[in-house]
Amino acid sequence: DVIATELQGKGTFSFGTVVQGVDFPGTQTVSATDVNGRIDKNYATNINLTAVDTDCVSAPGCTLTGGGAVAPSGGVSSWPALSCTPAVVTIKMRATSGLLTALCTAGIQITN
Repeated sequence: DVIATELQGKGTFSFGTVVQGVDFPGTQTVSATDVNGRIDKNYATNINLTAVDTDCVSAPGCTLTGGGAVAPSGGVSSWPALSCTPAVVTIKMRATSGLLTALCTAGIQITN
């Protein structure tokens, strides 16, 4: 049995720049995984996705639309429509869920 210990983006959020107010490319997903990257298909606690400043904690200079808490299906939560407005900033996405180690993505540049 796989028991989740952390959250992983599994290849999503790999783009560097998005236009403000425009959906991020593709459908973003976060998986509940063990340290070897195997998905815990029984994980059922909501995964919460928020935009944060580059310190992975502070509020960013933009407002995220389409994020928030999503119940996982097979250990994976998806956000098909994310966008950030109105500032021109660099942000990171932070995923949290229960006691799992949080995910903080690489920087994403929001442009106009």
